[in-house]
Amino acid sequence: MKINDFVICEDIREEVKRKYTLIGIFNDRIIFERMPDAQVIVWPKKVKLAAYIKLLFEKKEVGLTKFNLSFTDKVTKETLSEFNFNIVPDHDFGRSFQVVLSPLIISVKPNQILQLKVITYKGDEQVEEKASESVYEIIEEVVPTK
Repeated sequence: MKINDFVICEDIREEVKRKYTLIGIFNDRIIFERMPDAQVIVWPKKVKLAAYIKLLFEKKEVGLTKFNLSFTDKVTKETLSEFNFNIVPDHDFGRSFQVVLSPLIISVKPNQILQLKVITYKGDEQVEEKASESVYEIIEEVVPTK
């Protein structure tokens, strides 16, 4: 199994013919800004994001029955959100498996580093666990005054 794409953005819209428009794509940082005289942000903060994930289950993996996606803090290993998916028996192994989570409601706080973790199963037996190479750092920034 390979994690081909892992993108966090503000929203995802489904278009015709199974195409998607990703809006407000984050690079590697999700920044929460506040003015110096503004009220301090209360953490953890529940936010509405979206995630586009593309997995590749290879032909040699025929027989996988389900997988678990979790968003974890790379540093503390804390699970922030988790989703379970079944793989239909006639899935075309060797082709991409798209997962669109929109909205993705998740509680975050500064200095967390969001990472995607995927665990595959055959029945109840865990087969493989992988973590995404791409991560997203949560940052609180005070906007400088001029």
